[in-house]
Amino acid sequence: MSVLKVRYFKHKDVDGLEILNCQESSFSFPPHLHENYCIWLNLSCGEKIIQKGETRLLKPGFFGVIYPGEVHSNEPCEYRNRSLKTFYLSPAKLESTCRENWGFKEAPVELRTNFYESKIIIRLLLSLESSLLNDCSGSMERQTFFLTAVLSLIRFCGAVTPGTRKARYDEDKRLKKVIDLFYDRIEDNIFLDEVASYLDCSPYYFIRFFKKATGLTPHAYLIQLRLEKAKALLSKGRAIADAALRAGFNDQSHLYKYFQKRYGVSPKAYQKQTCMVSDH
Repeated sequence: MSVLKVRYFKHKDVDGLEILNCQESSFSFPPHLHENYCIWLNLSCGEKIIQKGETRLLKPGFFGVIYPGEVHSNEPCEYRNRSLKTFYLSPAKLESTCRENWGFKEAPVELRTNFYESKIIIRLLLSLESSLLNDCSGSMERQTFFLTAVLSLIRFCGAVTPGTRKARYDEDKRLKKVIDLFYDRIEDNIFLDEVASYLDCSPYYFIRFFKKATGLTPHAYLIQLRLEKAKALLSKGRAIADAALRAGFNDQSHLYKYFQKRYGVSPKAYQKQTCMVSDH
């Protein structure tokens, strides 16, 4: 697979944002999650999005939002002309931007999962991407494009919510407890019996209710969290072997096995892409 057909990048002028360009029509993203908002569009052909057993089509002219932590998979509708662009925006960046610029102090703001039709927002997102890739753009210009795009997203698909970014799990306290446990002990070898005992239920019941709530088994969900942590460490310049261990993988080869399948590039290629652009 050509590295140039699956490319991630960041820019130091806009922290908390990562952009993916995927033109590889043969690559399908398996069921996965993001710790960040996933804001995406496909300029050339439709993209099949599968979430909670429902298949939807993201058409050109539309953009989609996936809330952090929501499991989904996606693939192109046709094996040619794919031009998928995804903007990964951290919840912390969204909240701080709203608080510092527009006075959202009492409650955080979230973007709602859905598909939306707006040529204006698509144009703003593409302008933001162009400014980040263009060496001739200045920091003020890039940050202005970012603020303009975020404000438009808030107006179009935002909502004020009294909860935090994990509040959607509050209706089931056991689910929140186990996800918090995964975050707290992400480097550890966690045993199924241990988690079931922590939740005061049987291992079988734990697996059943967790998969029903998230769409993934506990082990598969934990792997996704570990991949997201490894990805964050790699973009900060951590050695691959160190990132693997700190994210809870047995070794570097263990990380490689899952990373390539999940993101479409190797850990080394991802680190080179994101660190290179960050140094502009």
